[in-house]
Amino acid sequence: MKKIYVSGKIGNLPRSVWEMKFLRIKNLLANKYDEVVTPSEICKKVEKEFGVVDYATYLAADIVTISDCSHIFMMKDWRKSPGAKVERAYAKACGIKVVYERWENLKTKWECIFKKN
Repeated sequence: MKKIYVSGKIGNLPRSVWEMKFLRIKNLLANKYDEVVTPSEICKKVEKEFGVVDYATYLAADIVTISDCSHIFMMKDWRKSPGAKVERAYAKACGIKVVYERWENLKTKWECIFKKN
């Protein structure tokens, strides 16, 4: 099963902005992977179980999630995020394939809307 985790900058952005940013990428990758996981989803699971927690706890939950993935997708802004750098380093150390945001790695909006099942 091809499962990909989406990694990118979150810090200093309003939650609604980064959630939409990750949702956009998730939708673009949906045709290429069996499952696409975003930090938004991980945050919601953590907060449902523990409430709002500290940065290290969110990052630890992300790392656990990455452990179960075959790929990690690095958004264009990943170099501006200490957390994304840690996620990438962890993925590389574990032999998880790293995919970088480039046009050829994404589907167009229309391809996503009219995806074939």
